[in-house]
Amino acid sequence: LTAQVSQISLRVAPLSLIDFYNGATYKGGFEWNIVGKNAITIEGGGYFNNFNGLINIDGYLIDIGVRHYLTSKSMQQSPYLAVNYFYKNQTFDYRDSIVTPIPYEVNYTTSKQVHCINLNAGKVIVLKHHLLLDIYGGLGIRLKDVQSTLTEFELENAIEYNDSQSLYFLVTPGNFAYPNVNLGLRIGWIFI
Repeated sequence: LTAQVSQISLRVAPLSLIDFYNGATYKGGFEWNIVGKNAITIEGGGYFNNFNGLINIDGYLIDIGVRHYLTSKSMQQSPYLAVNYFYKNQTFDYRDSIVTPIPYEVNYTTSKQVHCINLNAGKVIVLKHHLLLDIYGGLGIRLKDVQSTLTEFELENAIEYNDSQSLYFLVTPGNFAYPNVNLGLRIGWIFI
């Protein structure tokens, strides 16, 4: 089969294996070219355990998108615009030292749910026969709900928490809305 008649491509996201901020994930999915120059993408994945100081990581993520290819030539060689919805459910444990008159260590659990909506632009490039690269980037909004078993007093007096900007964003309880920058690379195989 050639790229011009393909309807489905299977994809993996190799850069998710080196996410030092949220923890390494495995992701896989597919793109289905539906009508004209339009396609839907569905991707799912989970977390590798005990990565980057985060212990007992558990959870899953889902990414669903709608794409519109911009040229009439092969969709597999065209730039595109897309709208994506991303959902993440993650729980992990962490250990920190609390500074009080009597210092002590505490293990605590953080759980979070994240919803993102992004507008992306990208390009799919077919390398050889059925192998493809999907390079993309975009902007959106991230809504995050974080729960923690750490008390407010412990949070204010935790050594690592107060020395790390990334821990502030990972474990601070509450509801937050942030801008979201989305950059990525997927490797795919044209299946049909």
